[in-house]
Amino acid sequence: MRFTIAKRLYLLVGLFFVGLSVLTITMDFSFRGELSEQKAAELESLVDAAVNVAESKYESFKAGDLSEAEAQAAAAKAIEAMRYRGKEYFWINDMKNVIVMHAAKPELVGKDLSSLKDANDVAIFPTFVKTVQAEGAGFVGYMWPKAGSDTAVDKLSYVKGFAPWGWVIGTGVYMDDLQAILWTNTKIMFGLGGLVLLICFLAAWFTLRSIITPMGSLKRAMLSLASNQTVTEIPAEGRSDELGEMAEAVKTFRDMGAERRQLAMQQEKDQAAQAERQARIDQLIASFRQEASQELHVVSEQMQRLQATANNLADLSQSSATRSHQAQDAATLASSNVQTVAAASEEFSASIGEIARQVDQATSAVNTAMITTGAANDRVGSLAEAAQQIGDVVSLIRDIAEQTNLLALNATIEAARAGEMGKGFAVVAAEVKELANQTSKATEQISAQINAIQGETQEAVQSIEEIGTTIEQVNSFTASISEAVQQQNLATNEIANSIQEAARGTTALSQDISVVSGAVGQTNSAVDEVNTVSRDVNACADGLANTVDQFLLKVSKA
Repeated sequence: MRFTIAKRLYLLVGLFFVGLSVLTITMDFSFRGELSEQKAAELESLVDAAVNVAESKYESFKAGDLSEAEAQAAAAKAIEAMRYRGKEYFWINDMKNVIVMHAAKPELVGKDLSSLKDANDVAIFPTFVKTVQAEGAGFVGYMWPKAGSDTAVDKLSYVKGFAPWGWVIGTGVYMDDLQAILWTNTKIMFGLGGLVLLICFLAAWFTLRSIITPMGSLKRAMLSLASNQTVTEIPAEGRSDELGEMAEAVKTFRDMGAERRQLAMQQEKDQAAQAERQARIDQLIASFRQEASQELHVVSEQMQRLQATANNLADLSQSSATRSHQAQDAATLASSNVQTVAAASEEFSASIGEIARQVDQATSAVNTAMITTGAANDRVGSLAEAAQQIGDVVSLIRDIAEQTNLLALNATIEAARAGEMGKGFAVVAAEVKELANQTSKATEQISAQINAIQGETQEAVQSIEEIGTTIEQVNSFTASISEAVQQQNLATNEIANSIQEAARGTTALSQDISVVSGAVGQTNSAVDEVNTVSRDVNACADGLANTVDQFLLKVSKA
């Protein structure tokens, strides 16, 4: 069973009522005893006064001032005149139960009342005599009608003997008067007790109202706060007692709840902003992945085409070298056999025609190599621009990582302010901060890779430019060869006129063929270098693609 404050306070009032009742009853009994003792002492005092009157008259008799009869008559008359409380009286009887004086009923004077009994069969006057004879004085209880009434009521009398005259002097008090006094006192005591109890009950009731009502309101306010409802007014706020302190505690609880709700709303906003930021990052990652993949695919295709072109150029260079050796052998043969030039001029013209055709092919291949080299140079430039764009995106990601790290630091500070409630959010903020640090490290690695690619791209551009320069030289050489072939053709037509001119032309042809052989060797070296560079660029592009994919995968998982 719940033992509420109201029940406790009512129990306290009940205990006070019981204690007050016990105290009132005890005081009533005590008052009864004291009143009885007081009445007994009063009766003794009154009877002693009457006996003193009799003694005074007896002394007058002894002094001779009065005769005995006069003294007795004077004493009886004086005692008869003694009244108290307006109607209370004395009586005198002798040892033979004869009434000497009765102030209330004079008609009883001179009568023998030995046989007079009350309703309880008590011989009244014989009992008076026996009490005096036995103890000299004493109390006797019996029933006797009041003055002016024939109805007998309980009465307590005190009798005392006056031995010189053989008198029994007495007076008494009616018990109903005593009971009336006692009842009046009891009513007064219980009335005062009831009034005190009523005052206590009202005080308890008002106290309960001043406690229970605000506590009920505080309870409802706390339940509303517990169910996340808004409470604008706190009951009992501003009171200077314990309820005021409880109201202040509830107010603090309300304010803390409002702060928690604001923090939760802020967290939701932060989460929404984080989700939006993450969506933007995912979009940037997807766009960057697509653009990087496209650019790297283009670079790979161009490198493959460049490698194929370099292979073709190598084949043409090998063929040109072979033809150059053949032409050189023919020129040597022509120099050693100038005397037979005339006979072999037709065959030599045919060889010159073949050389012209091969030179035209070499010129065409060189032109194609120049075009391909220009395209490769443009693609490598596009690769450099793509690497620069990748570097810009990496810088953007680094900025985002730094901003994320700053937000994580701010979130850690806010979580520390929130205390116990913010521990979970602090762990998340720490994880976000760690991911931001990892992202920053990854962007640094990618930046390093991109810088390396940019450096290698610059080297590739320089190498391709060198290839272009070499091809231009080869083109110049093939033009020289073409001019030499034309001159040789003219010389062949003039062989018949001048062998010496043929010898000089043969010497010039041998020198030009040597130059062509050297140019072809340089072309082979440039082609090998182009192959090496294209393979390196392909490897770097593949590494860059893998690095970008891994970075984007880590960022997406983060």
